[in-house]
Amino acid sequence: MSAVETREMILREYYTIKSWKDSRHINSFIKKSISFLKYNVQDEELRYLMLSAKANKEYFCTNNLELCKKMTLPIFNELLPEAETRVLSLLEVTILASIATYAPTFEATKACSDIVLGLLESEYKDEKRYNVTRLMISHNIIPRLVEAKYPSADSIKTEGDIKEINRLFEKHLEICKIGFEKKTHPNYEAITKVREGIFFMNGKLIDQGLSWLKENAERAYYHTAVDELLLYYTHLENELTKSQIDIVIGHRIKQQLIAQGLSMEDAARDIGLTKSGLGQILTGRRGAKAIHLYNLSDLLDVEETYFFRGKKERPVIFKEEQLDAQTSDMLKKLAKATDEQKKKISIMIDLFLS
Repeated sequence: MSAVETREMILREYYTIKSWKDSRHINSFIKKSISFLKYNVQDEELRYLMLSAKANKEYFCTNNLELCKKMTLPIFNELLPEAETRVLSLLEVTILASIATYAPTFEATKACSDIVLGLLESEYKDEKRYNVTRLMISHNIIPRLVEAKYPSADSIKTEGDIKEINRLFEKHLEICKIGFEKKTHPNYEAITKVREGIFFMNGKLIDQGLSWLKENAERAYYHTAVDELLLYYTHLENELTKSQIDIVIGHRIKQQLIAQGLSMEDAARDIGLTKSGLGQILTGRRGAKAIHLYNLSDLLDVEETYFFRGKKERPVIFKEEQLDAQTSDMLKKLAKATDEQKKKISIMIDLFLS
């Protein structure tokens, strides 16, 4: 088998990955890429593609956006400047599209969007992967552009702002129609409805999209829409509906269980629920009762308000004898401080009390 054939097989595997949550498929692609690059070290395109795959996998495993930005930074530093001097290959365009979500700045995201969409329109109309790549660009970049341009309800000030957001969403739907068969397009139309609801602070619109997906679509489409809600729910401010609050609470409970290494079985037993009952709370299919949130706050060592507001720290409460002991210890340390240190401490205390 020739190197070209091997490369084509690797690329075909990349383009047939249905979900970045499918770790087995992604690991297979990464493993084959590593093997190929051992004998083809100059193949920068495939190296970049592997790096973007690793970043996507990392994001779905850990949700660590900052780490993904660091992982993909070499691509932005090397590939974006190249676009100013030559026409990028379709594979390089695909790479930029797949990592646009991890751009280090809004300017970099915008640059990716402009370069990628422009090149696709002018250079790659006849390529077989054209529509797939356009869809990837739309799915990754358009929500990020809307979020970056309009980060809160206060950012949408004029009728022009609303028209601009509508234009971006309409563009996304247009790309969906091209990139998918008719039978799958309604799923993405519902996801787009969720996104519109998020950015227009319309909780009922989100519920319409989520309800339709829950009843009519594959589970993956519903979870995609829920992921959008969890990523951008702060835009809604006070417009969240009960079902959306249940989803957010369930997500936060699940994240804490994972972070603290607690199984669903153990957690359910400790708070007086069945595993199935806790599972329904984690997925937002039913709301958690106050008693269950109270028990979970003790089990996970967080304030009850964490489940609603996301602030994890418990307030530090000192007893009188603890304060006396800490004050005495602090005075001993001050006695050993230099005049310069005492001066700095005095300034800090004045600032704190002012």
